[in-house]
Amino acid sequence: QRPSLHSVPIPVTLAHEPYANIQSWLPCIPPNPEVGPENARRWTDVVDNAESRPLIVDVRSPTEFARDHIPGAINLPVLDDEQRSKIGLLHSHGDLLRARMEGAALVCTNISKMLLELCRQRISNYVSESKSLSPFERLRSNPSLLIYCWRGGQRSKSLATVLSEIGFPSPVYLLVGGYRSWRRLLLRQLDAWPRWKMTGQFWVVSGLTGSGKSLVLQELTQVNETVLNLESLADHRGSLFGANLAKSSNTLSSGEPSLQPDFVSQKQFENRLHHTLTTDPRWTDSLQNIWIECESRSIGPYCKLNDSLWTRLRATDDRWGAFRVWLDVPVEARIDWIIKSYRHYTTDRGALESTFTL
Repeated sequence: QRPSLHSVPIPVTLAHEPYANIQSWLPCIPPNPEVGPENARRWTDVVDNAESRPLIVDVRSPTEFARDHIPGAINLPVLDDEQRSKIGLLHSHGDLLRARMEGAALVCTNISKMLLELCRQRISNYVSESKSLSPFERLRSNPSLLIYCWRGGQRSKSLATVLSEIGFPSPVYLLVGGYRSWRRLLLRQLDAWPRWKMTGQFWVVSGLTGSGKSLVLQELTQVNETVLNLESLADHRGSLFGANLAKSSNTLSSGEPSLQPDFVSQKQFENRLHHTLTTDPRWTDSLQNIWIECESRSIGPYCKLNDSLWTRLRATDDRWGAFRVWLDVPVEARIDWIIKSYRHYTTDRGALESTFTL
């Protein structure tokens, strides 16, 4: 007897989420998320269910996953980077049948390896999410799975269908429209929230470079104020030398590894911002003060604020205007703070040179 009650994947749609279908006058806002079939479940009904919250599985290639993914997802690619490139090349040359045949063969091979690995795992009871568990252990131990690829196409359907057909002992959900629909919803909500949802009073902390604006936000966070730290989300302080530095393969004369700028992409920044605004209910409280640092449109070389948030920060009308707090700090104190904050540039020439060659 089949151990699963679902012999086919259950579609999940994002089309009915808040602001998914709101009219926008901005040309940069993408189309609505895909609706899917009539029996499609709502995203919030599936994902926000504490008793049966699914494990989100991204079956795209490792490079696609590394660029950006739905928060909390694990990566089980049905095609690796090299295989995806090969199949894509066949598609671009117009050999669609061969591309589909070879792609199907590779996907079947990779899924068979996944199934064999699952068979080796001997976890029968539900285990809460833990970083110590392998992706396959987490896959087997979760009460349900939600699978997606780039656009809800063949890659995600392949794994979801196989797991459903073999009687996987938990519901298998399939995200309609895949990651593309997720991005559409994310951008639409980020456009709508500053205009319609974030109704609290904005307080913009302003001041010259080195005046300690970030320190003020940190102190406000410590006393449980509602703080939107955009520089923290972008991993960048906003200035020329504000990049987050990571160890590189180059070494200093002391033998220590040199530091190189490590940047967050626009998609990663938007994903972090969206996740921050969806996980804290205080953003929708009209009685809350929302503290934010005065920023330019760009935070570092790759992260930019969207139109609605940027407009809200610069607004001066009575309803949506932002109050500004100016930090008047002596020049000497600003210089001391700048030297302290960027001291590594005085000892690491490689980090300094890499900053000017970006």
